Amino acid sequence: MNWQGMVRRVIWLAPENGFFFIIDRETVQLLSAEPFAEVTWASHYNLATGRPVEVPGMDYSTESQFVAPSPYGAHNWHPMSHHPETGLVYIPTLEIDYLFEGNSKPHQWGQWNTNTTYSADLMGDDAQDQKDIRQAARGFLTAWNPRDQKAAWRVHRDLAWNGGTLSTAGDLVFQGRGDGYFEALDARSGASLWTFPTQAGIVGSPMTYAIDGEQYVAVTVGWGGILGQTYGLDLGSGLQPPPSRVLAFKMGADHELPPLKPARKRPKPPPRVTDDMSILSQGAAVYAEYCQRCHGQFAVSNGRIPDLRRSAETVYSAFNVIVLDGGLEQLGMPAFKDVLSSDDALSLKAYLIDAANDDWEQRPVSAQ
Repeated sequence: MNWQGMVRRVIWLAPENGFFFIIDRETVQLLSAEPFAEVTWASHYNLATGRPVEVPGMDYSTESQFVAPSPYGAHNWHPMSHHPETGLVYIPTLEIDYLFEGNSKPHQWGQWNTNTTYSADLMGDDAQDQKDIRQAARGFLTAWNPRDQKAAWRVHRDLAWNGGTLSTAGDLVFQGRGDGYFEALDARSGASLWTFPTQAGIVGSPMTYAIDGEQYVAVTVGWGGILGQTYGLDLGSGLQPPPSRVLAFKMGADHELPPLKPARKRPKPPPRVTDDMSILSQGAAVYAEYCQRCHGQFAVSNGRIPDLRRSAETVYSAFNVIVLDGGLEQLGMPAFKDVLSSDDALSLKAYLIDAANDDWEQRPVSAQ
């Protein structure tokens, strides 16, 4: 690229920490490091030393702090793309408010050892709390101009977890969205030009190819990954989770996706175990620490992994065998007897049955 009047061979990098780096790939000199997303942990980078200048008070080892970016990063694994004609880099961007809390508990083999705590207080006590927490996770498609070291435009996404980007010579940028749409945007302005409802969210990256001179664009459809699992999005549509698949598009095609199948009838939960808030709070804390990364925030699953509020009676009757002894290890559910006691399992069961009853009572009768 032309950098300050000189052509430099460079590396462009938009890592999780929120700064867009331009590095001379021959001398390894740091040429630029500007934030492309919300960043609170550092004010800037010292170009002479290549080190960040940290913001005082953001060290959460002594006191909990909201720090941006979150552990999911400002840009995760989803590939960005570059358009040589516009000069822009198109970055799937995340801005998530996240409370970091220090944790001094000892190392636990096979568990989440990041020296941070998943706070049960963040799980929310009602629908509004849950909505507020989800809205704190914001997604964008950022068109970054490396030459000007700033964004040319940004497009807001309803969900933070979206797919990688593909930019084409036709001045298009393709991206799959977490809310279940595949979209083509104007590479220069960010204006939406075309969308297709894919029935499921997308985190994969588009690609393009040609057969006999006809161009196709294909993308893998299926909303998974760590944030897809933990998000806590209720599939309250009355339909089964959409299948994961590859979709291919070309100009003039008119195929439609087959309709989704009705969801299986939800089992009525057993009666609440207790109204003792100390037990329910303990169960919420256990769930936040050990369960929500797979089964979703607020005990709400996206359907790829079982929603524990809608478990069959056989699951509750064999709860300790499953949770503590690993009765379903062959299906990917590990045993937790090394880190959880029978009292922990009892409180977790009480919490899940309580959440199941809340879910049953809050849904319209027609959905039951």
